[in-house]
Amino acid sequence: MCHISEYAEQNIDYEALARKVGMNYSIFRREFREIAKMPINQYHIMFRMSKAKELLCATTLPIGEIAYQLGYDNVYLFYRLFKARIGMAPSEYRQTSS
Repeated sequence: MCHISEYAEQNIDYEALARKVGMNYSIFRREFREIAKMPINQYHIMFRMSKAKELLCATTLPIGEIAYQLGYDNVYLFYRLFKARIGMAPSEYRQTSS
């Protein structure tokens, strides 16, 4: 979880991360799911969306820049993920949160 929070804007090789902590990937995934109550890739996305919400509320950065800062090369992918996870478009979230 600490690794994801530190490197949230990057694509993380979860298999390499498992090796780094000395675990088999299958066991690593199972243990992560048990602790976090969700799969590691979903946790990573959730963490990025949380950071996106912070940036939308605390800055006036364009949505494309926020997407880029969070590691999304495609702003439309970020937009679709945000809307699916949060229930509204990033621009709507910014308006309702300010």
